[in-house]
Amino acid sequence: MIVFGLGGLVWAPFTPIAYSFLQSGVAPDEQQQVVTLWTTGSMVAAPLGLMIGGPLVELAGAGGGLVLSGGLTLLLVPIAAFAVLRRAPDRHVVRG
Repeated sequence: MIVFGLGGLVWAPFTPIAYSFLQSGVAPDEQQQVVTLWTTGSMVAAPLGLMIGGPLVELAGAGGGLVLSGGLTLLLVPIAAFAVLRRAPDRHVVRG
């Protein structure tokens, strides 16, 4: 439960943060194409993940599969933190 609670704290804000991060690094006239490519990649990755995850859960069992899933989700924290912290701050300000 603790692992899934921590994983939920990581996963819940993932989509809005990921799209904001993606859009902030792309020129406005390229955003539609990049977001479309990102969405297409996500749509392809989901069934592939299920195809790979099914046999892993079969091997690990239900409890082991849940722990493995939570642990892998928590591994995203340092990867995301590294990606965010190494980015240079934006030099331009958009005023509306």
